[in-house]
Amino acid sequence: MYIEVLNKIVYVVEILIEGNEVEMGEIIKVLVGQLLGLLAFFAFPALRYLFLKSFSKRKGNPQVWYFPDIGFRIVIRNFSSKKSLIDIKYRALVRSIIPASSPENSPTYLDIIFHSHSDFFLLPGIDQVLFAFKLEGLDKESLFLINSDLKGEERTRVLFSDFDTLICDYQANIVNGFNFDIRINKRVIIPKNKLIECFKKQNNIKINTKFNIAKVINIG
Repeated sequence: MYIEVLNKIVYVVEILIEGNEVEMGEIIKVLVGQLLGLLAFFAFPALRYLFLKSFSKRKGNPQVWYFPDIGFRIVIRNFSSKKSLIDIKYRALVRSIIPASSPENSPTYLDIIFHSHSDFFLLPGIDQVLFAFKLEGLDKESLFLINSDLKGEERTRVLFSDFDTLICDYQANIVNGFNFDIRINKRVIIPKNKLIECFKKQNNIKINTKFNIAKVINIG
């Protein structure tokens, strides 16, 4: 496309010269018009990229909530949004990290995957639950992370000594009026020490409470 614009500039200048219409003002006017077209051609994709990147970071963000009757939930917060999400994929796991044996090697990750699901869409005014869990034990040495259903019933449990961090990954497309392909890819990371803090606090909480304990990584 930009080659075509440059060829048009050269062509117009040749016509002006051959026709003895070499007034500098006319040549400059033509050149400026064509150059603006060239700049617009390159500027639109760049502005579109910046818009999509900013928009995807602000929408579909995760939150961690504690409900005294049923435990903790990690959710895609869409309750107050006017946008729908489609083509949702998500998974939850705990990860053990084995340090690298030398600086030239990377750490080894051992994962226990609780689930990996997909959903068609998430409408405005609804939160998507990525992972529901409880923390049970007498102290941090005997503490369990319990994967529960939405009613708080136990599914599986993992001893705290068997992992280092809790991870939730999710992807989704944001429906928008411009029909842009706005894709969100996020990873939610909750270190074990943050979960221990939650365990110590949960018995003193009597109302639904938001916890700011997660690190969120935007991919892409």
